[in-house]
Amino acid sequence: MKDASWDDLQLFFHVATGGGLSAAATQTGLSAPTIGRRMLALERATGRALFSRGPTGYLLAKDGVALLERVRLMQEAAQSIADWRGEVLTFPIVSMAADSWTSRFIASRLANVWTPKDAFRMCYKTCDAGVDFTYREAHIAIRHSRPDSGNVAIRRSVTVAHAVYQARSFDDRNRNWISLGTDIATTPADKWTFEQPDYWITGWTNTPHMLQGVRQGLRTGSTGKTHTCTI
Repeated sequence: MKDASWDDLQLFFHVATGGGLSAAATQTGLSAPTIGRRMLALERATGRALFSRGPTGYLLAKDGVALLERVRLMQEAAQSIADWRGEVLTFPIVSMAADSWTSRFIASRLANVWTPKDAFRMCYKTCDAGVDFTYREAHIAIRHSRPDSGNVAIRRSVTVAHAVYQARSFDDRNRNWISLGTDIATTPADKWTFEQPDYWITGWTNTPHMLQGVRQGLRTGSTGKTHTCTI
């Protein structure tokens, strides 16, 4: 049965259980002559006579009965796999939105947000400009301020705080600062560094990846530490 395809075996199942080509044609949408040719090809591939053909239809030969038993097992296994895959697709999706800094925090703690035992799927969004709840851009948002629209429930979590950070090995005499660029900075905390007239900014970025430069001791930076949770 090396060359017998699963499609042909499924056709065989319909012919065997339906009693002939006409019933199989009704089930599959293929023409009776096409199915007849496929059954001949299947017999050649198996090297077995599967049917006794007569004026009343296709009757299963001894080898056809043996093959039908095996195909039933294959059908049950295939259906079990389809049902298993379908379970995931029926799970609802919960979308969570947060700014770039908070998204990094969530990414490092995904096991606290979702586990394989949960009966839902997660969609994580990074939205620095805010979330429009009116059009359901997200189900849950972690924000530093109240939303401007949408019928939502709000739960306050923690106090917003920001601070200046630098690596322990950084030479404080250099005073090299890294800042978010003016094109991406939207909150007062984001703008704080480049609004200081006496700070020597030697690096700009539009993503929170600047934190890596601070950790490596290249510069000093100002970053957000905690955020208010809006749900």
